[in-house]
Amino acid sequence: MLRIAPLLFFYLFITPLFSAQQNSFIQFSVSDGLGQSQVNKIYQDSLGFLWTATAGGGVSRFDGENFTSYNENNGLGGNIVTAIAEGDNNKVYFGSTWGPVSFFRNDKINRLSDNETGIENLIYDKKSKTLYGSKNNSLLYYRGNQWESISTYSKERIIGFFFDAKSQIYFFTNNQISFLNTETNEIVKFYKTEKKITAAFWHNEELIIALFNSGLHELSKQKELIPLVQKGLPKEAYINQITSDLNNNIWFSTFSNGVFSFNKKKLEKTSYRSGLPSVRINDLYCDNQNNIWVGSNGEGIFKYLETPFVNYANVEGLNKGNNFAILKDHKGNIWTGTNSEGVYVYNGETVINHNDKNNLPNNSVFSIVESPDHRIWIATREGLVYFEDEKFKTLTTKDGLIDNAINCLYYDKQDRLWIGTSKGLSILENNQFTNYGTDNGLINKTIHSIYEDRRGIIWIGTSDGLMKYYEENFRKYGGVDGLCNSYVGSITEDNNGVLWVGTDRCISKLVNERFIPYTEKDGLNSTIIYLMNKDNQGNLWVGTNKGLDKITLNEKSEITNIEFFGKNEGFYGIENNTRGTYKDKEGNLYFATIKGIFKYQSKDANKKDFCFPLYINNIKLFLNPIDSIYLFGEISPFGITDSVILPAEKNHVTFEFIGLDLKSSEKVTYSYKLENFDSTWFENTTSQYAVYSNLPPGNYTFLVKAQSKESTSIPSVVSCYLKIEESLPPFYLRWWFLLLCIVLTISIIYNILGLKNKALRISKEELEEKIKERTLEITKQNKEKTVLLQEIHHRVKNNLQIINSLFNIQAHYTNSDETKVIFRESQNRILSMSKIHQSLYESNDFSKLNLKSYITTLVTDINASYELSESVKLDLNIEEEITIDLDSLIPFALITNEIISNSLKYAFKGQTENKISIEIKQDVNKRTEIRISDNGIGLPSNFNWENPTSMGVDLIKTLTNQLNGTIKVESKNGTHYLLDFVSK
Repeated sequence: MLRIAPLLFFYLFITPLFSAQQNSFIQFSVSDGLGQSQVNKIYQDSLGFLWTATAGGGVSRFDGENFTSYNENNGLGGNIVTAIAEGDNNKVYFGSTWGPVSFFRNDKINRLSDNETGIENLIYDKKSKTLYGSKNNSLLYYRGNQWESISTYSKERIIGFFFDAKSQIYFFTNNQISFLNTETNEIVKFYKTEKKITAAFWHNEELIIALFNSGLHELSKQKELIPLVQKGLPKEAYINQITSDLNNNIWFSTFSNGVFSFNKKKLEKTSYRSGLPSVRINDLYCDNQNNIWVGSNGEGIFKYLETPFVNYANVEGLNKGNNFAILKDHKGNIWTGTNSEGVYVYNGETVINHNDKNNLPNNSVFSIVESPDHRIWIATREGLVYFEDEKFKTLTTKDGLIDNAINCLYYDKQDRLWIGTSKGLSILENNQFTNYGTDNGLINKTIHSIYEDRRGIIWIGTSDGLMKYYEENFRKYGGVDGLCNSYVGSITEDNNGVLWVGTDRCISKLVNERFIPYTEKDGLNSTIIYLMNKDNQGNLWVGTNKGLDKITLNEKSEITNIEFFGKNEGFYGIENNTRGTYKDKEGNLYFATIKGIFKYQSKDANKKDFCFPLYINNIKLFLNPIDSIYLFGEISPFGITDSVILPAEKNHVTFEFIGLDLKSSEKVTYSYKLENFDSTWFENTTSQYAVYSNLPPGNYTFLVKAQSKESTSIPSVVSCYLKIEESLPPFYLRWWFLLLCIVLTISIIYNILGLKNKALRISKEELEEKIKERTLEITKQNKEKTVLLQEIHHRVKNNLQIINSLFNIQAHYTNSDETKVIFRESQNRILSMSKIHQSLYESNDFSKLNLKSYITTLVTDINASYELSESVKLDLNIEEEITIDLDSLIPFALITNEIISNSLKYAFKGQTENKISIEIKQDVNKRTEIRISDNGIGLPSNFNWENPTSMGVDLIKTLTNQLNGTIKVESKNGTHYLLDFVSK
C-alpha cells in the first residue's frame, strides 16, 4: 500500500480580481513617425488613410505601416490642429488654433485663401458642398473663398459637430443641441438640458448623450433622457468622445478613466490594468475595418486589437512568467504550476496559492494532470502530490517512486499514471509503482515528455532521443532514424494518426519509421521548440522562443499553411515556456509564456471578411516621377491616371502600389502582372513596387491585387493601361521627306531626260560599234592563246619523251642492274609528268585536269614498265568530278608514281593475287584525300619513315610539303598511304 504523507496544514492565499481579461493594444508614438504624442483628433478619409491631428506636431497620415507628417513647413496653417473634415474630391481640411484652415489634396498641403484663424471644429455638408466651422461661440461657413458668419449662436462655446442617420448636421454646446438647416443656414434648437453635455453621438436612429458625471443617456423621440450606462462608471467619469463599431457596440472614452465599451448587456472597461497604455484620452474612432483607435493626451495613438487571445494579466499567479504546468479541472478551475512559487488555482474570481509553506513539499511544479476520478496530480521536485477531497498527499521514493524530481506526468487510456523523472520512468497502476531505468530498456534516465497515440502506443521523449513503449518493449529512435536532435521535449499526434515531435532544432513527423524534419526553411518562425498541441480542427500549434505557429495539414499530413501569431496578433507573450500548453474540453488552447498565460478561444478565431482599398499610388520613369504629359484621363488623388502613353525611348517604368489595411498591414501580400508581357503572375510578394525595364513598343495592362491573411474576402484588383509607342524613324525616313524626294527626283529626271536622250542614243551606237570590234579582237586573241598553250604543252611533252628516250639509250650502255633500275625509275617519273602535259594538250581547260582518266593511264603505264611474273589488279575508286589545279598536279603525279613504283618493286614478292587500290575523295572546299594501298608484304621492320634511307621516300615527303599537305603510312595487311591536301 502507498504511504500517504500527512497533511500538515491547509492555507489559502486569496487575491480579489477587478478584471481578468487583458486587452491588446498597439501603441504608436513619435518614435514611430507620429508628429506629436498628444493626439486631438482621429479621422479616416474616403481613400482609407488614417489622419491624426496633434497638439504641436501638425497632422500625420497613416497607411497601415508608416506615418507621413505635415506641419507648417509643408504649408499647414498651424501645428496645433483641433479639427479634421473631408470634402469633395478627397480634399481633407484641417483647423488650427493660430493659423488658417488648410487642406490636403494630391499629396500637397494648401491653405484656404481666407486667413480666418482659430477654427476649432469642422464639418462638411456634401449636399450643399459647404464647409462649416465653429470658433468659440460663432458658427461659420466657407463660401466664395472666404468665411462668412451664420450668427453668434449664443454665449456658450460650440463644443462639436455630428451627423445624424440622414447626414444632417447637428452641433452642441454645454447645455444645448441644435440642428443646422444647410439649405437655409437656419439654426433650430433641438434639445436643452440643465446638465452639462460633454459628448453627443448619433447611433443608428438614436441620439446618445453624455452628461458630466452622469454617464450615457439615450434621447427618446419624446426628447426624454433614458439612462444607458451609469452603473460601473467611476464617480467622476468625464466622457469626451462617443463612437460605435461595426458590430453596433458603443464605445466611449473619458479624459482620465480610460475607455469603455457597451453592448446594452455588458459594460467593459479598458484601463491600465487591462492593457491600455494611457487612461488620459482625447479622441476615439472606429475605422472601416472595425479597428478602434484611441488618441491619448501625451502617449500617442493606440490601436485596439480584436484578437482570439485572452491574457490573464490581472490574475495573480496566471500572470507569472515562470508558469510551466496548466490544467483546467472538471469544475472549470485553472491550475498553473510555477518553477518557484508552487501552484496557483483560479476559479474565475479568486486565486489560491499552494506552496511549500502550506500544501506542497516543493515550489517547483512542471506538470499537473487530472485523473478520471478527479484527482489532481502535481509533479514537484520532491515528490508526487495528489489533491483529493480538499486534501493534498505526497508520494515519494519511500512509496516506490523511482525518483522525487519529476519532470512530466501523463494519464493514459488504461488509467495508468506515467511519471517521467530525472532518473527514469515510473508507472502508477492500482496503487503500485512499476519503475524503468536504463537497466530495463530506457536509453536515457531523463524523461521530458510522454504521449499515448490512438493505437495505445506510449511515446517517451528523453534527452537522448525518442522511445516507443509497446507490449512491454522499448524501441529507440534517434539520429539514424532522421531525428534532427536528441532532445525530445514535446510529442503530439495529428488527425491522420501521424506522430509529431518537437526538439530544439526542428519539428519532425514519423513516416514509415523515419523522421521528416521541418525548420525555418519550411515556414516556421523558429526551430527552438518549447511546446506542441493540437486544436479541434486538426491544426498543430507549435510554441517557440519567438511566438506561435499554427500549422494546417492536409489529409496526407502535409503542411499546407503556417500562420504566425505574435505581438501584432495579440500574443504578446512571445516566448513560450517548456511544455506549457493545455487544451480544455471546449477546445480552447492555453499557452504559458514569459508574460503569463494566454488562452486561445477557438470560437472567436474565424477570419473577418473585411476588404481594404488598394491603389496604384505612383508611376515612375527611370526611377523619377512621371511627367504629366504622359498621363491621360482623370487625375487620381495620387496625381496619376489609369492610362499612360509613352514614347519608345521612355520604356523603364516603375509601378508603386499600396493596400491600406489598417488591421494587419504586415500580413498583406501583393500579386502583379503586366499583361502582354508577363506570362504569369508574380505571386505573394510584400514588395510594393514593380519595375519593368526596356519594354518593347506595345499595349499593356498592369494588374495588381492584394490579399490579407486576416481576411477571407476576394482580393482587391486595380489596373493601369500602358502604351509604349513605336519609335519614330529619322526625318529622312519619314513619309513627307520621302514624298518630297520623289517629287524632286521626278522633276529633275523629267528636265534632264530630254537633254540626254539624243546624247544617249549617239553614245549607244558608238558603244555598240566598239563592242563589236573589241569582241572580234578578243576572239582572235583567245584562239592565238589556245594554239600557243597547246604548242607549249606539246613541246614540253615531246621534250620529256626525248629525255626518256635518252635514259633508255643510256641504259643499253650499262651492265649494272642497279643503274638500270635507277634509269627506269627516272623514266617513270618523267613519264608521269609527260602524261600531265599530254592530257592538258588534249583538254579544252588548261587550268585543271580530270583525275580519274589520268590516274588510270598513269598506273597502267607504270605497271607495264615493271615486268612482274604475276599480274597486278588495279582497284580504282575515284569520283568523276574530282579535279586538281595545275600547280598541284606535278607533285601529286610524282608522289603517286613513287608510291605505286614501290608497291610494284617490293610489295608482291612470292604472292599470286596482287592488288593496288587507289581511292580519291574531294569535298566542296577542294580538300582532297588520296588513299593508295596494296595487299603486299608490308614495310620492313627496320623501316624508319622519319629518317628515310631511300630517295623515293625522301622525294614523297618533299613533294608533300610542296602541296602543304600531310601524309601518313601504315603497314598492316599491306602498305597504306594517306595523302591529304587542299587543291586551289
